Amino acid sequence: MKKTLLTLLAIFVAAGLYAMPAAAQGVLIDANGGVYIPGGDDFDGTDAGFGGEVGVIYNFPSGFGLGVAGRRSTHNLDDPTGLIDSSFEMIGFLGVIRYAFPSQSSITPYVEGRAGLSDVTLKVAAGGVSVESGATGFEGGAVVGLGVPVGSKVAIDLSAMFSYLNLGDFELAGTPIPDTDSTGSIVGFRAGFSIATN
Repeated sequence: MKKTLLTLLAIFVAAGLYAMPAAAQGVLIDANGGVYIPGGDDFDGTDAGFGGEVGVIYNFPSGFGLGVAGRRSTHNLDDPTGLIDSSFEMIGFLGVIRYAFPSQSSITPYVEGRAGLSDVTLKVAAGGVSVESGATGFEGGAVVGLGVPVGSKVAIDLSAMFSYLNLGDFELAGTPIPDTDSTGSIVGFRAGFSIATN
């Protein structure tokens, strides 16, 4: 997975030689969906899941942009016995700083740094009984992407993201469960649209 991310990063940076001139000032709305892959020992046995993200970014003429984004994905947990149905939902609320590389073609490579809160809800069902538990913590990471214009104000957005997660103890009925804090990561490969409102 790390090799894949490094390869994508190299492609995006190389494509920066052909990017647009400095970004126009104004508000950009992003919406995308794709595959999200949790990683780390605390997320062993977790399947890749589908999800999406919506963001709003204000672009400055310099190519920098500031904004916010919200992400949601759902995942299943492996159970070799087949007796337990387990899944969890991951939601991120993030502040974003973006830089679009200046250059000369219509394709726009960009990079993002992001940080904020991550919320995970775990659902377990067995024998007709279901239990739900949640944890909240820090999320920080980066995105590399390409904007490919398909109109004067619309672009196809292709991106890869990586986030580090540091979650506190899970809570059950509002009561923390000791020693259930966790760390891990999530990798995403997404496609969607960016719409300029200016």
